[in-house]
Amino acid sequence: MPAAHNLSPKQDSAVPAIKLGNTRVTGKEQFYTPLQSADWVVAQVLTHFPHTRAATWLEPSAGTGAFIKALQRQNIVDVIAMDIEPHFAKVKRQDFLTWQPNVSGLVAIGNPPFGRNNSLSIPFFNKAAQVCDTIAFIVPRSWRKWSVTNRLDLNFHLAHDIDLDINYVDVNGADVYAKNNLQTCLQVWQRQNDVRQKVVIAETDLLSKCSPQEADIAIRVFGYGCGEVMTNFDRKSNTTMMFLKLHSDKVLPALQRLDFSIYFNNVAYTQALAYSEIRYALAKELA
Repeated sequence: MPAAHNLSPKQDSAVPAIKLGNTRVTGKEQFYTPLQSADWVVAQVLTHFPHTRAATWLEPSAGTGAFIKALQRQNIVDVIAMDIEPHFAKVKRQDFLTWQPNVSGLVAIGNPPFGRNNSLSIPFFNKAAQVCDTIAFIVPRSWRKWSVTNRLDLNFHLAHDIDLDINYVDVNGADVYAKNNLQTCLQVWQRQNDVRQKVVIAETDLLSKCSPQEADIAIRVFGYGCGEVMTNFDRKSNTTMMFLKLHSDKVLPALQRLDFSIYFNNVAYTQALAYSEIRYALAKELA
């Protein structure tokens, strides 16, 4: 991947598991971010981007006010906060996506609703991009995929990316789920003068999708064993498998050398590998 398209230029090692929350997934579910976690996120932003301390901050899905409290503990009180269902006195009742702002240069922070296939988190980001210079959101790790980043405001570039383990809490701070498999990260994006280029994966004549009966190989693309390249496989349709016809003798050895984990681990839940990612990794290996 060219440097300009690096989706996590400052991706750090995973931090210890801490409780995190999302105010809602499809619109109004009551999942919230614990103060401990909000403190950590605010500290990350201030440490890596100290200039943000002097800005006005925006919390577009403020819920119980965890990020407001965390900012106050850092002596930051210039905060615009809203939520469709607020549970904190300093949070305005307002649907962020219909908000009509007359401000600019803000720093957005929070844990926006995700929605199915990021149907809410992406609109939240692009709305924030209208008035912000820095956006720091807790998001699913699928935000590292081109299918997401290509839909984000292209004036923003990823500047910081770190894994997080997440547990939801309710309005009273109690665990909603003692354990869950949602995989998230903290990403900080910054406005830049140059426009980020979308990642476009070129077509290839090295391989093509085909039926199980025609296939030379199968690659497991979903669930346990994701990324496994198989030459011996059951020639029956299987939703966890991708069947491929190879058009060059150099393709199979290259695929067998590849480590696809950088792609199939960038998901919110179950490991998954896209055909575009296979093509991209293969082209890079054979370049």
